[in-house]
Amino acid sequence: MGIIDELSFTLNCPECGATESSSVYKKGSRWGGSWDHEASFSRFKTQWSGGDKHEPEIKTAICNQCGSNATVKTKYL
Repeated sequence: MGIIDELSFTLNCPECGATESSSVYKKGSRWGGSWDHEASFSRFKTQWSGGDKHEPEIKTAICNQCGSNATVKTKYL
């Protein structure tokens, strides 16, 4: 089993400028795989949906420094 796909999440706080990136991975083989449930962030508190058969998605991201809602950008690597 190896990594099939990688999805990067970049969080940015529009109020204080905090930013952080982390990735989730789809692991398996060419016959199938499953996604991680979430990625770790130290500067933001996140809530997720998805994982396993469904691509994970950030539902909320709150800045730990100022409490503002963060913007979320995703990118396949």
